[in-house]
Amino acid sequence: MKGTYFTRYSARVNSDHSLFNNKLTIGEHLLFTKTRRNALTSVLDRTWAIQPIVPIHTEDGKGWGGPVRGMSDRQNPIRLIEDNKQNHDDMFHLFGDMFLDLEPIKNLHLKTMFGVDYTFFWRRNMEHTYTSGYLSLDKAKVTNYDNRYGNWVWSNTLTYKFDIDDPHHFDLLGGHEMIRYYAEDLSASRQGFTSEDEDYMYLNAGEENQLNGGSATEYALLSFFWKDWV
Repeated sequence: MKGTYFTRYSARVNSDHSLFNNKLTIGEHLLFTKTRRNALTSVLDRTWAIQPIVPIHTEDGKGWGGPVRGMSDRQNPIRLIEDNKQNHDDMFHLFGDMFLDLEPIKNLHLKTMFGVDYTFFWRRNMEHTYTSGYLSLDKAKVTNYDNRYGNWVWSNTLTYKFDIDDPHHFDLLGGHEMIRYYAEDLSASRQGFTSEDEDYMYLNAGEENQLNGGSATEYALLSFFWKDWV
């Protein structure tokens, strides 16, 4: 749809190296992703929700058409697209792991792995003044969002395979794993701007109604495990 977009850049690194006659193996699997998309993601439903008799523009062609009294309060979808062209979401995602596998004696493996899955999100949302039928906004507003969330995982395992006499085969597995998750979000907004230019509408330039908020959540898990096959 015109006025909407989505871009993504990604890089991947996968490698492993064997040392000391293959007794030690180290490696990593990493994925980096940077995306940007328009902030207005749900405009299609407005096209069928608004009544078809609502015009796109006023009669002089300069203002925005909108619902009149007695109609549902659905926004003009074309105005939403035009007034949100400057608003977008940016997201950076890091996903992957690094590992080390040591075989001190034959068939005995000590393996440690550290993995991460983190996302960083930010947006500067600018709301311009408008009049669209009986719907209006008389003070421009900017809101900043900054969210980050994700977890790390540290896993350590020991495996050993051996035979006792010819028909008896044993597989042993033991280890532990730790997980920690953390998420935090921040938001801040201001209203009243002398200019509604994109290069001007930053928080410090707002003149009134300063608001802010934030929250966080965190948890951790620790587990031990053991398994054997005979």
